[in-house]
Amino acid sequence: SLDNIQCDSKSDAYNKAKSYLQTIDGNKYVISTSGRSNNVWSSKILKGYVIIDGDIKYENLKPNMFVIYRSPIGLIHHRLRHKTDEGWIVEGDGNSNYDRYLVTENNYVGITYESKVWRY
Repeated sequence: SLDNIQCDSKSDAYNKAKSYLQTIDGNKYVISTSGRSNNVWSSKILKGYVIIDGDIKYENLKPNMFVIYRSPIGLIHHRLRHKTDEGWIVEGDGNSNYDRYLVTENNYVGITYESKVWRY
């Protein structure tokens, strides 16, 4: 599961994520995540920032990792479910259906570093 770190504001969340980023090495960077209503648990998933680990190669992905991938509608931050011959099937934790897009070598960006999300 994701480690949600509650912050007071957008700038507080960004600054805390950037501070944490400075303590780790490698091809890692901060991106924002969008908030949305979660119909399964009837609660609000807050916006936030995650650190993306670009050092993990596509061939090293495993089920249940949180990945970021490019889709026609933008960057998506969801969990890997299982691999097919065409790519990885992914699903948002609060979603009742799998994503319509597969994660492939061509659209894979990275994984969520240590599954931490700085929320605001």
